Amino acid sequence: LLEDRLIFSDTVGNKIYSLDLGQSKELHVIRDNGGGLSPEDEHWRAEPGSNGLALFSNPEGEGSTANDVLVCQHADRRLSILNLSTGRMGPVASEFNGKRLNGPNDVVLHTDEVEDEDGNVAMRTYAYFTDPVYAWLEKDRFEDLPYLDDRVENDGPGFCGVYRVDITDNSISHMAKVELVTSEMARPNGITFDENDLIVSDCCQGAHLDGCTSGISRWNIFRQPAHVSHDDGSSWLHSVTIEDNISPELSTGGCADGFAIYRLDDESATYGRRRRRAKHILIASCFGGLCIVDLDV
Repeated sequence: LLEDRLIFSDTVGNKIYSLDLGQSKELHVIRDNGGGLSPEDEHWRAEPGSNGLALFSNPEGEGSTANDVLVCQHADRRLSILNLSTGRMGPVASEFNGKRLNGPNDVVLHTDEVEDEDGNVAMRTYAYFTDPVYAWLEKDRFEDLPYLDDRVENDGPGFCGVYRVDITDNSISHMAKVELVTSEMARPNGITFDENDLIVSDCCQGAHLDGCTSGISRWNIFRQPAHVSHDDGSSWLHSVTIEDNISPELSTGGCADGFAIYRLDDESATYGRRRRRAKHILIASCFGGLCIVDLDV
């Protein structure tokens, strides 16, 4: 959301839209070719457009404004910044260890406390993003099949990953250093934070993949140790996996995809005293439809 506008991607139609949530309810195309490649290069792609978006406000960054949006681009296989005022777009991250990314899927911003080699502590803003296989999906083979993993191995980094880039001082003209958070998930997809917990959904539905069972939606929670110095992104530890099981006979497919965290105030009375605590709820698209998960259980 940007003021009274909803900014969203059409991944298949390859456009980025703005929907006025006020009285007009007008829908505008704010960028054609959101995925980045020319039409002749996207004839085989099932999802050539952009995917996840995140508003990015960095007044200290060169050329950056409160109207900047981080864009996950499938076709160009990169994370970019789009300036909504000028329409200008430039890459932030496109490769890891000299190899091109598969195609960023979803992105979230988080401010981390980082200690440098001299022991100085500073607050840095990072963009955390997932990089699964879906940019490789073909129109005629719109399923999670072994050919996707072949493309990852031959033309991508060799795995599906979760990464982060420091965008504290970023601008449209600057490429950031990409740091790996984890490469141990089969199909990392949606991503967000619950306070300081990093949560990533695993859209694992390919029958050829180990541990991918039809009807199971998974959300992996990663946490950092209490004291981390010289962090390069690798200090995040897999803490717990939340699973939701639905009988395949009762559903029509799907997987753990995009999601959001909501904080609900829960007020209760104990021995005449009223207590208020925050309850954290995860609402997600998942296998069979929509899942609501209580993170406090």
